[in-house]
Amino acid sequence: MSLRNGLITISSLITTITKNNKALSADISLSASDVGADATGSAAGVQTNLNSHTGSSAIHVTSTDKTTWNGKQASITATGILKGNGSGSVSAAVKNTDYVGIDPNNLSKADPTATSAEFKLTSSNTTLSITSAGCILLVDSSSARTITIPNNSSVAFPVDTEIEIMRYGTGAVTIAAASGVTILCAETARTIAKQYQSVALKKFADNTWVLQGAVG
Repeated sequence: MSLRNGLITISSLITTITKNNKALSADISLSASDVGADATGSAAGVQTNLNSHTGSSAIHVTSTDKTTWNGKQASITATGILKGNGSGSVSAAVKNTDYVGIDPNNLSKADPTATSAEFKLTSSNTTLSITSAGCILLVDSSSARTITIPNNSSVAFPVDTEIEIMRYGTGAVTIAAASGVTILCAETARTIAKQYQSVALKKFADNTWVLQGAVG
C-alpha cells in the first residue's frame, strides 16, 4: 500500500478465512468439534430423551384416550332444539315433551296443548296422586264416590298445585281430607252439588288446601 497524489493505492489484499479462530489453510487440521461433530456423545443423550418422550403417557395420546374419543358422536346431524343424553350423544328434543313449544297461532304464547289441563277419568273412590297435579279429574260413576286429599307425608304435592274435580257421572262426589289435612272452604258441605259441576283445589301449605266451586 502506498500514498500517491493524495490517494491510497492497495497493491495487494490479504484475506484469511478462519474457523474457531484457526486459519483455514492447507496445513491445518480441524477437530471434530470444529466441524460440528458429536465429540462428547450428546447425540446418545438426545436419543435417550426421544425414547423417554415416545413412551410418556402424560404427553401423548394413549390408546385409552383414542377409545374414549372414538366413542363420541362423530357429528351432530339433528336439527332444531337439541338435548344431550348424558353420555356424549346429542339428539333432537321433542316438542312438549322435552320443552314447551310455542303456539303457532300466537308466537307470544306457549303451545296450549302443552299448558292446558289434561283430563283424567276415574270411576272409583280415589286418593289424589302426584299425577293428578294440574289435571281435571272426571269422576264418572252412577254411585257416590269420594275423592281424598292425601297427607303431605304420603304425597308431597308442591305448594300452589291446582287440581280440578268434575262430577261427570250421576253419582254424588265428595271431597274428603286425609288425617292431618285441612280444607279451607266457605261451605261446610264438601259434595259437588250437581252433575257436570266442578270444584277447584289449590294447595296453600303442606297440609292445607283451598276448596272453591260448586259444593253444597
